[in-house]
Amino acid sequence: MKYIIHVTVCLLIVQLLSSAISPNSVAATTPTNNDQLSLNLNKVEPARKELILQKEGSQNVARTSLNFELFREGMLLENPRKPLDVVFVFDKSASMNVSLQKNISRLQKAKEAMQTAATVFTAANSDRINKDRFGLVEFNSKETVRKFNGKDLTSDINQISEVVKTITAPEGTTLSGTNYSSSLQAAEQLLKKHKDSSREQVIIFLTDGEPTVLYTKEKPLGNYEKVNWCFWGYCDTDPYNYELIKNYKDTTDTEFIIYSNGSYRINPNTFYHDGNKIRFASDAKVYVENHAQAVAANITKKESGIILYPVGFGEASINYLDKLASKTSNGESMAIEAGGTDLNQVFEALVNEIDTPSLNNVGIEIKIPNNVSVEEAPGVKVETRGGQTYAIVTPSNGRVQYSVGEGPGLVSVPNLPLKFSAKGDYFFKVKWKYTDIKGNPVTKDYSQEVKVSVQDQVAPSFELNMSLSSEAPRSNDIIRLQKSNVKNENFDSFIVDYTIKPYGKLANGSKGSLKNIKLKQKLPAGLKADLKTGMVENQLDDGSTEIIYNIDAIQYNVVNGKMEFSKETERLSFTVKGIHSIHAQPLPDPIITFVDNNSNDKTAAVTNRPIEKVEMVIKLVDSDMNPVVEYRGNHAGNISKYNKGTGQLLASITLRDDNNETFINPIFSMEFGDGKKHITITYANGTTREFPLTPKLGVRLKDSGNKLSIGDNGEYTFNQKAEVFFDKVVPGYDTQSQYEVRFKKPGTLLYSQWQTINPTEYQYLVEEYGKTLVQVRADGGFIRASFDEVVTLNYNGVSGFSLLYQDEMYVGETQQIESIFDGLSGLIDLRMIWSSLDSQIASVDSSGVVTAKKPGVVTISAALAGQGLTKLATIKVVDIPDYTLEFKKPLYTTKVDQPLNLQGQVRINPPHLNGRFQVEVVWQSSDPSIFAIEQNGHGRGVSKGVVMVTVTSTEDSSISASTIVMVEEKDAGGNNPSKDFRW
Repeated sequence: MKYIIHVTVCLLIVQLLSSAISPNSVAATTPTNNDQLSLNLNKVEPARKELILQKEGSQNVARTSLNFELFREGMLLENPRKPLDVVFVFDKSASMNVSLQKNISRLQKAKEAMQTAATVFTAANSDRINKDRFGLVEFNSKETVRKFNGKDLTSDINQISEVVKTITAPEGTTLSGTNYSSSLQAAEQLLKKHKDSSREQVIIFLTDGEPTVLYTKEKPLGNYEKVNWCFWGYCDTDPYNYELIKNYKDTTDTEFIIYSNGSYRINPNTFYHDGNKIRFASDAKVYVENHAQAVAANITKKESGIILYPVGFGEASINYLDKLASKTSNGESMAIEAGGTDLNQVFEALVNEIDTPSLNNVGIEIKIPNNVSVEEAPGVKVETRGGQTYAIVTPSNGRVQYSVGEGPGLVSVPNLPLKFSAKGDYFFKVKWKYTDIKGNPVTKDYSQEVKVSVQDQVAPSFELNMSLSSEAPRSNDIIRLQKSNVKNENFDSFIVDYTIKPYGKLANGSKGSLKNIKLKQKLPAGLKADLKTGMVENQLDDGSTEIIYNIDAIQYNVVNGKMEFSKETERLSFTVKGIHSIHAQPLPDPIITFVDNNSNDKTAAVTNRPIEKVEMVIKLVDSDMNPVVEYRGNHAGNISKYNKGTGQLLASITLRDDNNETFINPIFSMEFGDGKKHITITYANGTTREFPLTPKLGVRLKDSGNKLSIGDNGEYTFNQKAEVFFDKVVPGYDTQSQYEVRFKKPGTLLYSQWQTINPTEYQYLVEEYGKTLVQVRADGGFIRASFDEVVTLNYNGVSGFSLLYQDEMYVGETQQIESIFDGLSGLIDLRMIWSSLDSQIASVDSSGVVTAKKPGVVTISAALAGQGLTKLATIKVVDIPDYTLEFKKPLYTTKVDQPLNLQGQVRINPPHLNGRFQVEVVWQSSDPSIFAIEQNGHGRGVSKGVVMVTVTSTEDSSISASTIVMVEEKDAGGNNPSKDFRW
């Protein structure tokens, strides 16, 4: 059976629930590690326990099926698998240049897929001590084995993806073909060379076409032809059946090039034997394919220990690749057919499968009694041993995988259809087998009785059919629910439909009722039903819920051999919503419980159940990025970043808790914060974490560790040794992104060379006086946009400072506090930060000027920016004492049209108050027609005469002073008064 992955990508995003459901209300218990992994067969139950024979063609038969509840026990919080040696075999034949869509070639898509594989393997190896190792064989007509630092294998898969980025696919040359054999042989030899029992070995073979070329020194077997003559490439030939041709000595060391791309020929296509010109004439295509198949068979034989995964797209034949691939324990091929555009998803799924530990050789064995037959179907195989028939029922690939963080749960296995040809009671012996995670075989017997009765009469019971429907995307029989921040991409629900039909066969005249009928459906943690009338929801201890649907009683009566029911069909349905992320899993089988006419409690199993599993993923789209980016959160707390358009996986990580343990819990929601500088992640248990998308730099003092604030000028200033560090680091820094730094020291003109750094450990110490520039850039992984930031640091040599100020002030008075610095050295770039602890008493501006406002004691704080140095000034503010005003002179003279400035001619008494505060005054002339004066104290003579000029306090009109002003004519003699008034 082919193992085919077809992935339909619906790139959707996370949306917070608008309902009142909280994460805690639906969360399962906090997971704990349990590496005691096992399988339990909890229940084996016939869909119908009692049957009657019915005519089918010429036979009387009865049919039912066995339902199995196979349960996976245990849970992994870390991956225990062995380290891997993986060799990628990469096709670079000319056909890889063919476009898939929008001018994207097969080669480009294959390169993206390799980057996706690198991202998954990088995340898988982040905590491993013994890392996986990787090799690369690229091929067209010939193969090339790449070296990495002179070695065949590298533990840094990013080296592989970087080389793949440079690969081209030459066209129109002798190297444009596709040589399966030599490339697979090269991969096999590489792994054999590094064989290590502590490692598993894997080949991932990627190709877009069938084999077309083979280089070989083996003499091609088959039919030969004698060439009579050739003209313009056409040769006239006759059959040549010389029996000893295969022993021809002259061609022993000749390397034949066998082509099958249309012309089916060999080069050299002719050679001579006994004077005759001979050429190979068998079907070269068959020869080339058989040769590659023989190479693959040698690789995949059990003793080699190598697993071969062929991945085909384009013109590659999945039927042919099936012949090359390794086989699962139930015989299914490990070949994968991709559509081309879905290569990213295919590679992601494949690498996850390789990375995921599993229980293998899983099977449920049922001993089949006589008169019972089984038809083979997917997952069902029939064997005969010692004259006894057995049916083997297996899950997909015969494996039960244990993804990290995936809790105990049901395993999806098919039903076993049974056909009975005679009446009687039939008992089925059942056992289940598997190989545990350590490779040990396990076999267990099912101890409960499994019985089917085929009789003339059947007690009333129910046929129960169940189906699922949803608008959510589907692939590989999985309904892929998703909560998204994009409204039209939010598919978080599905509908469960049930059809219930009563049945039975009793004697004529029989009547009765079926009462207390209940449909019971268990839902895993993370799913919640929209309850309807008649439905009840019970919360179970494991975080799951049980939905109970009450159904009205049904009456029955047998008339003329026909059993009639008061209701022949009951149809029920309800909607189920995904609340938080869950892994893909089948819904548990529903059952019907009821009380029969004899007051006996009965149950009816599901007759037909859906094959679909259900999963839930939380998605968040960043449509502001180009290309658009999508984040996904899963059941294990893993966060992944994708190119939404191509589906390429760009980064993947699971966060850690405060104890540096992997934080494994289903994700409930994701939303952007702080202008998309981070994602706020809420888990099912109610925990909230901030996931930075942009690095953040900080500066702190070396000795105290105190963080410094950046100044208004965009620079940091300090007087002690300080260091630049990363205050926030984007997760995945160690494996999925790159951080670099360079710096320019004081007195230098050029930056240093770029250095790659670990941001969690990096600290740049500033210990030279002057201005230092530190530039950091980062990109890749979860970093939202390329980060590039320059930090400017001013290290000034100041050991301390003091304040010079007047400790008592009058209301309304101002003073400038002076800063005196100690031990000043280095470049001078000092900035003080001033503040008042009570600005109602006194305020201070940015330059240290204090203004007294009302009586009281106030503290003024002065801090040296960025240096942790602070001084305090305590100032007492008092009311202004009693004072008087007086002019400096009793008489002033001026002339007509001559100005006279009396501002500054008024002083305060007592004299020690002068200059301490300002008095607002009103100026007044007794006769403005002689001397006019403005409110700023500036006056002018208007006409000859004498006036009284008075100045009065605006706050207290009783405080005033007066002087005489004499105005003379312009031509009057005498002294020039202006000389007397130069104050």
